[in-house]
Amino acid sequence: MYKFRDLLLWGTAVNHDVLHACPFIAELDICMDLSKFDFTALRSLKYLKSVYFQNDFFVERYDFLRSILPYLTEKGSQLEKLTLCGIIKVDLLAVGYHCKNLKTLYVQGTNLQEEPERQVSFPSRNERQNMFKSLVKLELLYEEEGPFSEHMHTLPLVLSSCTNLQILKLSYMFGLETHHLLEVYQNNPLVKLETVRIQNCGGVTAEAIAPLLQDENELKKLEVLDCRNISRQDFESMQRVTRKSCFDIDIGWS
Repeated sequence: MYKFRDLLLWGTAVNHDVLHACPFIAELDICMDLSKFDFTALRSLKYLKSVYFQNDFFVERYDFLRSILPYLTEKGSQLEKLTLCGIIKVDLLAVGYHCKNLKTLYVQGTNLQEEPERQVSFPSRNERQNMFKSLVKLELLYEEEGPFSEHMHTLPLVLSSCTNLQILKLSYMFGLETHHLLEVYQNNPLVKLETVRIQNCGGVTAEAIAPLLQDENELKKLEVLDCRNISRQDFESMQRVTRKSCFDIDIGWS
């Protein structure tokens, strides 16, 4: 038996015996062809707080519903950090429903044109509001252009429940539009935000950024990168607002 706290599994099949020999693991990175990984072996890791799933990009893409969702359904409540890379059909609402203690969530999605099959129904408004109440950092990066209609519909639900969010990074979300973010601000003003990055989100305009500079929050750093509907003139206007209000905010634009 080993007393490892961190373990990286890279590019190889793993059986139960390997993980049973490391019962004290708190942080686990799995970077391999996930179709060859035995997810039932994770059940014995009762100290696991952080898990990183990265499917091999050179093999068939791995479906979130296949084994990751069943694992989160059983053990998601013990996780504080979750990373999903190269996974298709990621259901953000299911993640929030089963992983209520998450502090950090990173999703690097691919092939998200396919809408995920809804795996969770929410019987009450209160349950929706508490999905991501512990989340401090959220980073979503979608790699392929497409409508992402299901994710754009659920994103306001996700962000509206992130009442303690400090870091928000949204990248390559081609379906994200201004009205999605305005809907979020109506339900959750994100008063604890400290860092925001919005990158390659062509549907986002300066109107979606303005509330972050006007409302009371803890914003210290704002990056707006390669968003075609936010011009240099908009950027200069943001700078004037922060100077006039004496806000100490570092604003980046490209």
